[in-house]
Amino acid sequence: MALKRHHQIKIMGILCLFFLTSSLFPVNKLTWKLLQKGNIAKATFPSELKNLAGKEVVIPGYMVLIEGESERPKEFLLVPVAGMCVHLPPPPANQMIFVRLAPGTRSGFYWGAVEITGILELTTEKSPFGKAGYTIHTAKMRNLDNF
Repeated sequence: MALKRHHQIKIMGILCLFFLTSSLFPVNKLTWKLLQKGNIAKATFPSELKNLAGKEVVIPGYMVLIEGESERPKEFLLVPVAGMCVHLPPPPANQMIFVRLAPGTRSGFYWGAVEITGILELTTEKSPFGKAGYTIHTAKMRNLDNF
């Protein structure tokens, strides 16, 4: 079935808008391997990581609820491996990210993998599971188990 001309124009417009916005506002992929290179105790970071500070990044990981947080947390820890914070000693600070969701963001707690997109800061936060070496704020979350 052939598309009508006005449908073709709408589709082309949507595709153009998608490609234009994705190139104007790129999201930087952050890896756990790069985060491991940061020395939190000395506050020294590789230049590649310093260049991402203050920018929007995306990283997959697993949620760890902070004590007292509900099933709809506004803040939580993100770690690279499921169950990483349920043992002692806690994981190294360069393997924990303190996440603050954007105001109005609806979330739930997920046992499976999630993807976080937000602004990376090279600042530490204390938690009941130890010090998180990084912070991501104004974050949005996507449950990767649904995809």
